Amino acid sequence: MDTTGGGSWTVSLSRSTDVFIPLASRSSFANSMGADRFMSIHANAFGDPQANGTETFSFSENGDGARLRELVQEEIIAAWGLRNRGNKTANFSVLSNTAMPAELHELGFITNTTDVAKLASPEERQLAAVAHLRAIQRHYGIAPYLPDPNAMDDVGHLELLVSSDTGPVTGASLSVDDAAHSTRSDDNGKILVFNLSLGPHVFQVSASGYNDTQSTFTTIAGQVAEETITLEMTTTVDCDPAVEDCDPDDPDDPDDGTNDDISGCACSGGGGNHSTNAALMLFTLYFLRRRKSRIDIQTN
Repeated sequence: MDTTGGGSWTVSLSRSTDVFIPLASRSSFANSMGADRFMSIHANAFGDPQANGTETFSFSENGDGARLRELVQEEIIAAWGLRNRGNKTANFSVLSNTAMPAELHELGFITNTTDVAKLASPEERQLAAVAHLRAIQRHYGIAPYLPDPNAMDDVGHLELLVSSDTGPVTGASLSVDDAAHSTRSDDNGKILVFNLSLGPHVFQVSASGYNDTQSTFTTIAGQVAEETITLEMTTTVDCDPAVEDCDPDDPDDPDDGTNDDISGCACSGGGGNHSTNAALMLFTLYFLRRRKSRIDIQTN
């Protein structure tokens, strides 16, 4: 890895394939991982094919979001040289609902022949990517620096898909070799981790309502290791009070080594006098039903 300058960055993508992500999911994804900055990159369109140029938005005219907006606009104008449509403000969802400074950038118009030539070119898109890197570096007070691509051959990357029996798991957290990563799985259950050292790694995935799951993968120089892990839902086993001991410490039920001294399970009925508990439950249900009837009458 090239560590001679330019800062150290962890980049998380709201999507890495051509699939639509709802607006609310984009901001919630960034908020859930505690991102420091949000950069939303788009292409414009308009009915009049003469409309052209580059523009960048922030939520307000002040603050870190506005400053980031200005730097992005400045760098992409220098890189592509399209018409400068300026810095603007808008109440876009990804600008107003993100917890961190955010900017939304319109590279150009897909409805304009000059702009679309830039958008369709891999080389021009790479220049746009470099422009965004330079903007974020300057935003943090770091001199713009482009890492040596040849120096990236000593690292590998991980693309992990987290799923369960019911589909993708959103919001799962990941640790690699006991080091936690801020990125959480997106709506498609995907987690991307860049610039991992080469060789074998142990990773653990955790998610609310699921058992923690551990597995291994190996990174190869310059390649993406694609892994899938399936989580099992956390289950609670109910005790049968007639056979199992819901309260091993109950003095009326001594630990005599019989099968009614099983602990470690959840008892839906609890210990003690089960007939009394059942009668109390029936009385409670009856009381609630009578009270609901009175409320219904009063509101009619």
